[in-house]
Parts: sequence; C-alpha cells; structure tokens
Amino acid sequence: MHPKKYENRTMSNDARIAVLETTISNINSSLLDIKHAFDRIDNRFLSFEQKIEAKFEQFENRIDSKLEQFENRIDSKLEHLENKMDAKLEHLENKMDARFAQIDVRFEKIDSKFDLINNRLWSNFLWTISMIIGLAGLIAHTQHWI
Repeated sequence: MHPKKYENRTMSNDARIAVLETTISNINSSLLDIKHAFDRIDNRFLSFEQKIEAKFEQFENRIDSKLEQFENRIDSKLEHLENKMDAKLEHLENKMDARFAQIDVRFEKIDSKFDLINNRLWSNFLWTISMIIGLAGLIAHTQHWI
C-alpha cells in the first residue's frame, strides 16, 4: 500500500491538519516524557553528587580530627620535652653556679695568700730598710760623721 509517485491523493486538507496535530501532540508528549526522564536523571545525579559531597565532607572532617589529635599529641610531646630540657638546663645552671662558687672560694683563698705574701714582703722590706738605715748610722757613728 505504498502510494505511487503520481497517484492522486484523496486526503483533504482538514484530514491532513488533523494528522499533523495528532503527530505534533504525540511528539510533544514524547518530548515531555523525555524531559521528565532527563529531570529524573538530573535529580539522581544531584542526589548522587550530594551523597558524594557528604562522604567527602565526612572524610575531610575525620582527617581534620585525626590531624588535630596528631597535632595535640605532638604539642604535648614537645611541651614535655621542653619541660624536661628546662629541668636539665636548670640542673646544669645550678651545677655551674656551685662550681663557680667553689672557684670563687678558691680565688678568695688565693687572694688571702697573696695578701699574706704582700704583707710579709712589706714587712721584710721595712726591716731591710731599717737595717740599712741602722747600719748606715753605725758606720756614720764609727767614722765620726755624726
């Protein structure tokens, strides 16, 4: 039942318009169905994307909390080491102060010995000067210079 090329068409314009309207209506409903299908697919992709974003957010929060815990542990370890180092340095400082105090005591002893030697030297010097003066007086007296 294929129409031939030069066959008379018996369809009226009204019938043709009715067929076109029906065809347009069917195409319109098919396009609307396709649009609704794409909308459902878009909604599925959006919900899938939201689920993925939520999972990434949870993952990021877990990583942040783990990093926070790790940072807190590192801070506590560093604080502990700092306190330990401060205690060691304080101990060394006290030890050095004690050593310096001992050295100061030794220097005081040496200084007192130098003072004794200095006093002894002055005493010997004065005795020597007085003996020279006495001897000069004796010589001057025996030579009748005085």
